[in-house]
Amino acid sequence: MRERLSEVDEEISRLKKELQSANELKLENENFARDLDELKNELNVAMAEKLELVEQHSKLKDKFDGFSAETEQNVQRFHAEIEQLRQNPSGTVDDHQQLEERGKALEEMRSRKEELENKLKKIMHEVQDVSNRNLFLEQKCENYLILEQSNERLKLQAEKLSRQLDETLVSMHHNEGIAANTEFEYLRNILFQYLSGNVTGNNSTLVKVIAAVLKFTPQQTQVVLEKEAHRRSLMGQINNLL
Repeated sequence: MRERLSEVDEEISRLKKELQSANELKLENENFARDLDELKNELNVAMAEKLELVEQHSKLKDKFDGFSAETEQNVQRFHAEIEQLRQNPSGTVDDHQQLEERGKALEEMRSRKEELENKLKKIMHEVQDVSNRNLFLEQKCENYLILEQSNERLKLQAEKLSRQLDETLVSMHHNEGIAANTEFEYLRNILFQYLSGNVTGNNSTLVKVIAAVLKFTPQQTQVVLEKEAHRRSLMGQINNLL
């Protein structure tokens, strides 16, 4: 019976350790779950930002394409006019002013076109950066989703271990009750034999058995044995006198 109780104690100790480990992992994964929610929100913001940038890029590209076509037409027309004015060196002052104005307009168009190209490149870089960030966040979300699934499994495992621990404790208490009743009945019989004197031979054996059942320390057992020896000695002397 004692061996069985020892096995139950070891089983309880093991279950407690496993339950503690499962609860620690569960708490850790609950923290991961909160981080996952934050990542999801961050990912949603990044995706909205990307959509906005893509829309800006699309609008700007349409504008750039239209402006480029218009600029190309004006450049060709201005080149033709400038060439015509250059071939007429005897032109009036107005012709020379017109030539100068066309040159300035042409330069402004080129500058405007370059500005739009730079804006397009900048937006494209921003779109690429946001895309890379989205990919990174999606990968992190995927990892956290795996941890979230693991957390659910650990939760079920912790609940199972908790039930096993409860069942083992109930079993232990039941076995302890049986053991206690058995030991009490055994002790009662021994004490009856000892006190009633219904035993042949040396009472020291009964004293040792009683000490073992009551879990006396070696020092306590020795004291009781010495008292028993002294009692037997006195009884022997009294019997001799009689």
